[in-house]
Amino acid sequence: MSKYKIGDKVRIKSIEWYNQNKDSFGLVLSDNDTNVFCYNMQKHCGEELTVRHISENGRYVLTDNEGSGTRELYMWSWSEWMFEERK
Repeated sequence: MSKYKIGDKVRIKSIEWYNQNKDSFGLVLSDNDTNVFCYNMQKHCGEELTVRHISENGRYVLTDNEGSGTRELYMWSWSEWMFEERK
């Protein structure tokens, strides 16, 4: 079961988090997930985005809060560990 649903707002982790956790190739890996946070995703660090779609494997497709987004934003799959915790 996914933690978020379509239409929910999520905040991507901070650029400080990215810089502290990236490897020499600019990737952030998770021990619990094969999905990676890649170098080009960093431009969205700290941004609030909206869940557009949830795949069967629980990965998220995000859009900006106006319901649109770049092609690049749509082609990435995001995992819950890439989001700031809800307060």
